[in-house]
Amino acid sequence: MVFQHVVKHEEGELRKKLMFFLPQMSLSDLHSATLRLSIHPNNSGVLHLLHQNHLVNTLNLSTHRGEELDLFKIVGQWIEQPDSNQGLTLECASCQSIPTEATLHVVSHRRMKRQVKNRRSKCKRNYDCCLKKLKVNFKEIGWNWIYRPESFDFYYCKGKCRNDTSILSQNALIRSILRSRSIKVPRLCCAPKRTGSLRILHYTDSDPPKLVVRKLKGMVVKSCGCQ
Repeated sequence: MVFQHVVKHEEGELRKKLMFFLPQMSLSDLHSATLRLSIHPNNSGVLHLLHQNHLVNTLNLSTHRGEELDLFKIVGQWIEQPDSNQGLTLECASCQSIPTEATLHVVSHRRMKRQVKNRRSKCKRNYDCCLKKLKVNFKEIGWNWIYRPESFDFYYCKGKCRNDTSILSQNALIRSILRSRSIKVPRLCCAPKRTGSLRILHYTDSDPPKLVVRKLKGMVVKSCGCQ
């Protein structure tokens, strides 16, 4: 599958910052990563592509009209170390303008399936404690400071806890035993068992604002149990 996530942040006519929001994947899944630039026919000059202030590639715009640049190592670094994903910089002192159309194509070895199957706690009965899914749009809940993704799959736990359900703690186990003997203690609640993080792209409070990648911990519920 090909992912085409790109956010452009201009730093002037002859220098532009490109920020990319990558899907969550492992390095072993990465097959290829290429940056595609669309260059105007009338443009000329020598374009420099930089990563963390280090020169990655140089293009003569007079002879290149469309180019694919291999970014496998850089994207691999971003996957292993998400905090290092501070984007790329295009700069050209002799260009008429910097190319405005730049897309990062990331291809995985296997189809990037939604991880619903792995996260889902299958309910044997409708009233069992299990994982439920809901699509949440950040703007609709007032989280306008998040630029990407615009929405995500929000999972939550719902259902009743029975004796054959996963127990999350020794305390919950004792309460389950006491309730089975008609001793009045609070009933067990269906709660998250395992959670994961969600990678987001958001603006900082600096002047001017900058786009940064960040992980929000505990945003995604992966499985449920009784507590």
